[in-house]
Amino acid sequence: MSNPFERLPGRSSLSRNRLIQALMTLMQEKDYTDITVTDLTQAAGVSRMAFYRSFSSKEDVINRFMAAVGEQIHSLLSADILRSPVDYFELLFRELGQYARLIRSAVKANLGEMILEHIERYMKMSYPESAYYRLCCASGAFYNMLLHWIMDGQKESPHRMAEIYISMNSSGNLSL
Repeated sequence: MSNPFERLPGRSSLSRNRLIQALMTLMQEKDYTDITVTDLTQAAGVSRMAFYRSFSSKEDVINRFMAAVGEQIHSLLSADILRSPVDYFELLFRELGQYARLIRSAVKANLGEMILEHIERYMKMSYPESAYYRLCCASGAFYNMLLHWIMDGQKESPHRMAEIYISMNSSGNLSL
C-alpha cells in the first residue's frame, strides 16, 4: 500500500503528513473513537497547535486521507490499462481492500457515510455521463458490497467481487 501523502504541497505539509500517518498507524492498534488529538500529536511528534493549524478535527484528518486515497485510486482507474468494467471494479476492490482495517474502524465510528461520499465522488469522475440516481444506486451498491466483503474477511478475490458486482448491475439494470 503506497502512501498517498508522499508529496502533499503546503507550508505545514510535514506536520500534516505526520499527523495523517500517525492516525493511520494508531487505527491499526485501536478503534478510531478511542484515539484522541493528544494521541495523534504525540504519535506524530507535533504540537496541538500544529494539529489545529492543519486540521479542524480527527474527522478532517480521516476525510483528507480518504480524499488522497481516492485521488490515488482514481489516477489508477484513469489509466488506459483498464479494458472492461470488471477491470475497473476489480481494481477498486483490490485497492480499497488494502484499507480494510481503516474502513472497519471508520464504519464502527459512524463514518461510513464519509466513505460512501468519496466513492460517489470518484465514481462520478469516472462516469460523468451517468444519470445522477443511477450513479447513487451504483455507488451505494458498491459501498455495501465492499463493506460486507471486508466485514466477512475478504474471502472472495477482488476479481470475483468485481464479477459479482457487474453481474448484479447488468441483471438489475444498474450498470453505469
